[in-house]
Amino acid sequence: FSISAGSTHYQVCFHDPTIEGVSGRLESSQDSANLPEKQDIDLVILLDISGSMCGSKVKNAKKAIGNVVRQTVDTDVRLAIVTFGSQTGLLCPFGMPQGDILTTVENLKVGNGTPLTEAISTAAQVLRAESTNAHKLAILVTDGFPDHGVSAEQAAQDLKADTELICFGIGKGVDEGYLTRLATTQDHYFFTDDPS
Repeated sequence: FSISAGSTHYQVCFHDPTIEGVSGRLESSQDSANLPEKQDIDLVILLDISGSMCGSKVKNAKKAIGNVVRQTVDTDVRLAIVTFGSQTGLLCPFGMPQGDILTTVENLKVGNGTPLTEAISTAAQVLRAESTNAHKLAILVTDGFPDHGVSAEQAAQDLKADTELICFGIGKGVDEGYLTRLATTQDHYFFTDDPS
């Protein structure tokens, strides 16, 4: 999927058909110098680490996020990561060193339920904690159903008041209709099958 903020165009890819599984990359290009000055991006990734993400799904999600993390260095993208499942809350705040983010993500363990409502609310708090003119973007990476679907939808509606929400479904059994409703528009929902 692609992100445009000001005169900067970003392409974030969580699936690369040339390799097995899920990968990730972030590319940017500057448009014409006659366009307005490029806008910073505050990006929060919401990563599902519930029990159903075990095996190749979480392994490939970690790899994808790691690749994106590496490519946000020295760009106008600030990155934070929120997890939900075995541990729920802000895992990596804005400004955390790249090496620390990569180590923290790699050491994540899966387990427990899917408290998506709490994760979305945390993402909103993180994005609104600082008064900046950055374009607010949240990317949800999940394989299944939240513990409380209605309240998660309500939290998503609040988030979308000032934040672009992209939903990325992983693996068979994803409720695509639900994730499409959560996303900013139906074009903000993406799916990849689990390679296992």
